[in-house]
Parts: sequence; C-alpha cells; structure tokens
Amino acid sequence: MFKLYNYSLIIIFTTAVIVFILLFFISAPYGKFRREGWGLAVRAKWAWMIMEFLSPALMVYFFLTAESLSLPVIIFLIVWLIHYVHRTFIYPFVQSGRDKSFPVVVVLMAMIFNCLNGFVNGYGVFHLYDYDVSWLMSWQFIAGVILFIAGFSINKNADKTRHPEQEVKGL
Repeated sequence: MFKLYNYSLIIIFTTAVIVFILLFFISAPYGKFRREGWGLAVRAKWAWMIMEFLSPALMVYFFLTAESLSLPVIIFLIVWLIHYVHRTFIYPFVQSGRDKSFPVVVVLMAMIFNCLNGFVNGYGVFHLYDYDVSWLMSWQFIAGVILFIAGFSINKNADKTRHPEQEVKGL
C-alpha cells in the first residue's frame, strides 16, 4: 500500500502542475465557462455531490480501519468532514448555478482527483504517520487550523456576498 501511496502523491503533484499551466489557456467548462462540445452533462448540484463524496468517504473508511487513534487524528477527521460535508451536501444547494448542466467528463476527472485526495490523506493520517497529543501544540497544527478557519470563513462570506438570497440559516 505504501507504493500506491507514493505513486498517488506523484500523480497528484504532477497533474497539479500540468492543470495549473493548462488552465491559463483553457477555461474549465463549467459554471460561467460552460460550453458545448464536452459531451454528456448532469445538473451541477448532482455533479458536485457525486464528485466530492469520494474524498470524505475514503477518509472515513481509513478512520474506521485504523489500528489506533489519537486526539490529533480525530481532529483531522473532524476538520476534513466539516469541509467536505459542506462542499458535498450544502454548497450544491446554495450555489447559484445548481440547475445548470455540468459535463460528465469533468465530474469523472474530479472523482479521480477526490479518490487520490481521500486515499493520500486518509491513508497517511490514519495508517502511515503517528500523531501524539504533542502535535496539537506544533506550529504546523496551529498554522493549519488558522488557515482552515480563515479559508472556510472567506469561502462562506464569498458565497453569502454573491448569493445573499440563497443563504441558508446557520451555515
């Protein structure tokens, strides 16, 4: 499994560089850049739920199959699930283009990424690395929590600003 983990890391980082460069020349064909010629399409809200579900599902799988758990890894899981429950089950229903079409090929590419993402993070956190309670006081953990809270807050505020009529109470 360790070899698969390493290959997955190589694939994620290699494709990240390639996609980063490609997106300077090609607009991703969804949302306001949606255009014909990308094949079959599904409603955007279903696309988001289908493609995002795999990452939290894999994280939960690796959590459930872990031999031992510590407070830091439980916190990692909670933070991961806060992000992905919102991204998978809330965002699709509050975004403005939820009834627009979304190319299936993009959904499939996102599913591949989310499988790799869920595998690398889930296997790494719950099976490969050890995090004891002292990790909670490390600069990496503290910086990560601050970055997560800031990013999540900015994202929620941006959603509210763009679509105030679609704000869901308490989210």
